[in-house]
Amino acid sequence: MFYFFFIDFSVVQLTLNVVNVHFSSVNFQAFLHWDAIDRADAKYFVQYKVYGDWQWENKSDCWGQQDNWCNLTTVMLSTEHEYENNIARVKAETANESSKWEKSQRFHPVFDATIGPPAVTLKTRHTSILLNITVPWEVQQSKYLKESVNKMHFRITVSQKDSEITIIQVTTSSTWNISNLTPWSQYCLGVLMNFPDIKKTSLPSSEQCVLLKGKRFHAMQFNSITYSYMFLV
Repeated sequence: MFYFFFIDFSVVQLTLNVVNVHFSSVNFQAFLHWDAIDRADAKYFVQYKVYGDWQWENKSDCWGQQDNWCNLTTVMLSTEHEYENNIARVKAETANESSKWEKSQRFHPVFDATIGPPAVTLKTRHTSILLNITVPWEVQQSKYLKESVNKMHFRITVSQKDSEITIIQVTTSSTWNISNLTPWSQYCLGVLMNFPDIKKTSLPSSEQCVLLKGKRFHAMQFNSITYSYMFLV
């Protein structure tokens, strides 16, 4: 008697896929992101390790969550990980399916961090603009930038609307006055921080535009005599 066994070698197509797994870090706050799956019951699981190690670690507070991001700041800035290349991976599960693990690119918590923009406030006069620049608190307190903050300088860009004129000022002062500007002209300004010793530049501040309100002259005529007067607006 002969027995025949049939083995199905067909490939099971996974419909549950995690994609676009990547790190982002502004001011050394390290987050892992991925594209959300359009399933109401989808849950995500995150693991991480130093690149090259064989042992993956579970991120307990990102284990079985529904958010499509995970805060890995505490882990990445620990002594074990802060000066190493790291990698993370994510998988998704629903009631009936489970995806494969999807890995991120390598991530260095210090070298791959982006420095956020400074905060900028403006005060205007008739022909000048006074800038007050504030360095983000996380940058001031960061142990990775402790020496660099003292060597930092600001790059201020001033452009005049309806003109090709652009002024670039470089200063180490957090207060800067730009004078000899044209009244009744609109100027747009942006500031970024430059850290020359570590060859890093911050994100630029949001562009702010202001209209300088100058002096206006008006004339009044009485009995063929013209009187000029001036008022500020």
